[in-house]
Amino acid sequence: MTDSQPYEDLLARIYDEDNPDGPDHDFYRELADEESAKNLLDLGCGTGILTVTFAQQGRSIVGIDPSESMLNIARERPQESGIEWRIGTSQNIETNRFDFAILSGNAVMHILGEDWHNALADIARGLKKGGTLAFETRNPEAKAWESWGHEKYQRQTSVG
Repeated sequence: MTDSQPYEDLLARIYDEDNPDGPDHDFYRELADEESAKNLLDLGCGTGILTVTFAQQGRSIVGIDPSESMLNIARERPQESGIEWRIGTSQNIETNRFDFAILSGNAVMHILGEDWHNALADIARGLKKGGTLAFETRNPEAKAWESWGHEKYQRQTSVG
């Protein structure tokens, strides 16, 4: 166990409270429907809160995340068949397997510098011809953090 493991375990336990299923997840599900996606990749799948909803629609999906703590929670979710959980990074993506790949939530913000270029190349290698990559990232110009202390954005969690 690393020195950071207790913090990673705690973050994994409260992650879904702070990142619930919502409009951003609806966007990915609707886009996958529009694309008639059958074989999906969720890179940076975290606790699998979005991942499992794709499998419920009869799709095959691979969820990859570097955090064992997050994947442990993902594996405990009620789920349909068709989900494969993997510890790892974009380097663990097979060639020419997926027709739809996503990096939702904060996943992109954890891939920095040259790793971002490598991740994009890995994803491109994993997508079939005509496949779709969908991701989101935060816009630093919006300075959203300036309103984070505002009362309407505060809520109680299980850890305070």
